[in-house]
Amino acid sequence: MPDIETLLIDPPEDERLKKWREERANVAKAEKAERLRQRDMARQQEKEDAQRADERAALALLPTPADLAEMQAQIATRARRASRAFWMQAVLFCVAPVALAAYYLFAIATPLYEAQSVIAVTRAGSSSDTSNSGLLGGIASPDHMQEVFMAHEFIQSQAIMDQLEAQTGLVTQLSGVAIDPLRRLQDVPGLSYDKRDQFARFVDSTVNIQTGLITLYVRTPDKAGAVATSEQILGLVAAQVNTLNRDVIAQQLALADQTVIAAQSDLTAAQSDMINLQIASGEADPSVRIAGVYDTISQLEAEVLTLSNDIQRAEIAGQSESFQNQRAMALRDRLVAQIAEERAVLVSGETSLNAQMQQHHLAALRVSIAEEALTSSLTSQAEAHHAAALTASLFQVVVPPRTSAQPMAPNIPGTLLIVAVIAMGVFALWRVAIGGRQTI
Repeated sequence: MPDIETLLIDPPEDERLKKWREERANVAKAEKAERLRQRDMARQQEKEDAQRADERAALALLPTPADLAEMQAQIATRARRASRAFWMQAVLFCVAPVALAAYYLFAIATPLYEAQSVIAVTRAGSSSDTSNSGLLGGIASPDHMQEVFMAHEFIQSQAIMDQLEAQTGLVTQLSGVAIDPLRRLQDVPGLSYDKRDQFARFVDSTVNIQTGLITLYVRTPDKAGAVATSEQILGLVAAQVNTLNRDVIAQQLALADQTVIAAQSDLTAAQSDMINLQIASGEADPSVRIAGVYDTISQLEAEVLTLSNDIQRAEIAGQSESFQNQRAMALRDRLVAQIAEERAVLVSGETSLNAQMQQHHLAALRVSIAEEALTSSLTSQAEAHHAAALTASLFQVVVPPRTSAQPMAPNIPGTLLIVAVIAMGVFALWRVAIGGRQTI
């Protein structure tokens, strides 16, 4: 066993190996730390080099004062071009239409004077209904609105246009050079747009549903012409309304008169049949003769009963073979045969009294029905005449035609405002759809 001094001077092999390993580990750690430091320094150097390269590239990209001056000149040129394009488009889309419209309105458009008149078509017997005075009374319509709308439709019809043309040549005047090109009446075949569709520019009417009043508007280039045309139209409308009203009343009265004539004819025929039946039968009233026949039959039956009693007494008395009893039996048989004949007169054959009585009753019933029909038709005729007098339409001019001192057309401020709004809208759409892309 080695001693202590030998161990202190020469340590064991394991201890030296351990120290060597520790030294190698420390050296490896130091080398690794150096390598990491070198790597970090390299990376930092690369970052600094890249940053310096980026800075050099950015500095290379920055414009020079000459470039800045050139770019400023280009921007100013584009701005001037955009401004010129904007104002040219504004003039083209906004100013030009308004200027053209103003020129047309002031220099070319024909001034039109409007004559307004208010007319009423009422009935002679019409009266207000007090039951409509509640909550809904204010919106109730008059009961003569049919005549009102008839007059309104006639004013707006081709018929009154043709009559005005035939009497005064109004359509020709409104189609000539006296009216500006945009307002004058003219046919446009390609668009199926004729003068009738444009006539409302000069002659128009409106209806107040609650009051039943019609307002007539007539527009012409001069005041006197507007008033004269309004009066002429009022006359034509009044004549048309009165004609239609007379036709309706005439038809109603003719129908009532025809009903009376037919009822009179039926009554005459029924009475004639009654008289012919009485002449043919020879009986004014078959019931009287029937009553007489029944009385005769009753008397004969009473006599037969008396004879039968006498015959029975004779037979009981043993005198059945006596001459008097034989006479009684013969007389009884004859009376029985006569009773049978009288009964046959009542019921046998087409000329029986019962058949005659039925025919007489039917004829009398037809006469009674014809009389009642005549009475009813006469009453209806009187009511028809009374109703015709009450329902006759009355054409009244509530407000006569008058014109204002200033022409109502053209409405220059309103028209220019509308044209300006439309032009600015079109201009805005143009800028959004096309102008924006051109600017970009």
